[in-house]
Amino acid sequence: MEMRNNRIERGLYVSLLVLLGIFIILASFKKQRWDTDIFWALKTGEWILTHMSVPETDPFSYTFAGKEWIDFTWGFQVIAHIFYTYLGGWWGLFVLQCLIISATFLVLFLLIRTIAGDRYWLIASLLYITFAIAVDRFFIRPHLFGYLFVASYFYIFTLSERKGAVRYLLLLPLLQVLWTNIHSSFILGIFISGVWAFGSWVDHCREEGRLTPPPPQTWLYGGITLLLFGTSFINPYGWKLVFFPFIHQMGENREALRYIQEWQSVPVDKFFFELYPFPLSIFYLKLAVALSIVAMLINLGWMRTRDVLFVAVALYMALKHIRWTALFPLFSICLMATNISEYLERRFTGKTRLKPLMVFITIFSVAILLYNFSIRDNKDYGLGMKKGKFPEGTVRFIKALNMEGNVYNQYVYGGYLIYNDIKVFIDGRTPTLYDPLFFWKTRIAETRNRWKRLVEDYSIDMVLIEKDNSLCRKLHGDENWRAVMFDDASVLYLKTERFPHIVEEWGIKHLNPCLVSMGYVLPDEKDKLKIAETEAKRVLRFYSENLPERVALPYRLLGLVYLKLGGKYLESAVPLFKKALSIQDDPHTRNNLGVALFRLKRYEPATREFTQSMGSVTESYLFLAMISYEQKDYNGALQYSEGYIKRAKTPKANAYRIAGLACFEMADYRCAVRYLEQAGFLAEDNIDLAELYYYLASAYMELEDYNRAQLYYSRAITIRKDYRERLLKLLEILKSRGENQKAERLHRLLTPLL
Repeated sequence: MEMRNNRIERGLYVSLLVLLGIFIILASFKKQRWDTDIFWALKTGEWILTHMSVPETDPFSYTFAGKEWIDFTWGFQVIAHIFYTYLGGWWGLFVLQCLIISATFLVLFLLIRTIAGDRYWLIASLLYITFAIAVDRFFIRPHLFGYLFVASYFYIFTLSERKGAVRYLLLLPLLQVLWTNIHSSFILGIFISGVWAFGSWVDHCREEGRLTPPPPQTWLYGGITLLLFGTSFINPYGWKLVFFPFIHQMGENREALRYIQEWQSVPVDKFFFELYPFPLSIFYLKLAVALSIVAMLINLGWMRTRDVLFVAVALYMALKHIRWTALFPLFSICLMATNISEYLERRFTGKTRLKPLMVFITIFSVAILLYNFSIRDNKDYGLGMKKGKFPEGTVRFIKALNMEGNVYNQYVYGGYLIYNDIKVFIDGRTPTLYDPLFFWKTRIAETRNRWKRLVEDYSIDMVLIEKDNSLCRKLHGDENWRAVMFDDASVLYLKTERFPHIVEEWGIKHLNPCLVSMGYVLPDEKDKLKIAETEAKRVLRFYSENLPERVALPYRLLGLVYLKLGGKYLESAVPLFKKALSIQDDPHTRNNLGVALFRLKRYEPATREFTQSMGSVTESYLFLAMISYEQKDYNGALQYSEGYIKRAKTPKANAYRIAGLACFEMADYRCAVRYLEQAGFLAEDNIDLAELYYYLASAYMELEDYNRAQLYYSRAITIRKDYRERLLKLLEILKSRGENQKAERLHRLLTPLL
């Protein structure tokens, strides 16, 4: 029976490891959606293989052309370019990504297995914890090789120590040469070896109870450390590359790094006070830290010095910069496996509370990851670039018209421009190439005078900018610049005096493509709207010929033009919004489609669109409230109105109006009074105000507050004289119903008014 249970348990953990492999594939099978460094990396790899040498100076920007450039990831760039070129583009990068991550976890598995033996529950739990921390960093960049090398170094040192075989350590110099030429994290290899050497000496002194000369093992590890440092100089840049990682993060470069997201520190409040499991990396980082501390405490008398040093330094690095969080489990996994295993071996019994705890952590991790991969990330699966994330259309326009000039591009677009053979203003090589002062100037060039200085200093005559950037809106109103093309991510502006013919043919003046609070600003005048229609159609014609089915925004903007024109144009707006949604599903476009259908009184399909967009677009609640009221679903109208009022920063008067009228129809007159009073204060149209006063007076009448009822009836009649007849008709209706007492009260109120 026990043997059978062991087989079942082993089969279960093998299944968990297979599932982890599936998670690795899913993590790799993601569209490129934000990181542009892979683009300039591919182009650099191509440059290196073409010239058969590494770049000594920058070949890609016009702002720092010719400046010395230490390309410390040149080896990765060559590997990435080879996989991309010979294995089918993005498929090749997917294969490379899978191979590196899989190799890393295979090495970690062998490492823990070497330490923990057949304790599969411990192996599975530690691997899942590591995966959950690092999964957000599993995008295709050279740091993936850094994870593999760190895991390999720990495995080799552990294997050598446990088997007493020096031969394993001879692999390290070769790995160090490869690591040095692939990623700047190679200094961690020297650090790991150095800590192993220093820790063995300190532990020896602790055993002896006094300060003693280093034992042979320390000399061995120390010699390996010096050898690793020496072999690091085997690279095309020599000492410059070896010391570059330190220079990169020193002095003025720190000012630039703190504005780059991945170089920011982990927020203290998230680390100490947030308990829910998202973001995954922060939650599991806290879990790994806690397990590391527990592992050291339960093995306190036998704790190794190197364990304390590795955990302390790795935790400092993880909290210092977000990009280093994934390194913590790689540095602590050996500690956790070793101390937990030694603790269990000393107990002489298989029973321990740690096993059910670690099993629970594994099962919980599987559930969280299944949710993460099936629901949270399901729209990102696929290869290539995710639609709407890169300036595909505007760059295609530049190349189609063979435009030449100095492009001011935002930081996030630099890599993509390099990939497309366009000289850049700035890119992701900050601050390894672009100096901190330059980076500082580009960040604050938002005012008119600063922007003017930047244009003059660098002779800028083209601007490629994100559509939701404040500079986009400022340039739209500047006669010196004219938008000529836009896509789902960016807007291209040209200097009018530099490109007069292109501006004349393609200039966009009335169709403002810049995002303003998730909406787009269009002119109010019909003649300008007709010009905006022509501009949108011109953009659509370009994309139909050059980039079909990739850009959605022109369809949406043309639909918005028709929506604003109204009347007969509403029918034309619907297919445009649907076309935009077929290219890129967007809640704001879905809301626009709902509005068009609502105005056409197609309430059922409009309700579907608003229901799907209400999670992201607050205005959808208001339209659902209006539809519910029209269909006499007063309870629904009230709920949607209150949902809108709760979420909107500055709720519209109509929301309070619908809520008040819905309450009135449901005979909840106190509720009606509250919302109608608010609607009356916000209303700007006198016609609407008259209706509000009428219902407000009627509500007060039902509440037997006759003074206020008379006041608001009077105000309604003052605004619109026809309310006299409406009140007289109401009086007759009450009499015909036999509600004589109520009719008499109303008559007394109306006598002085009529």
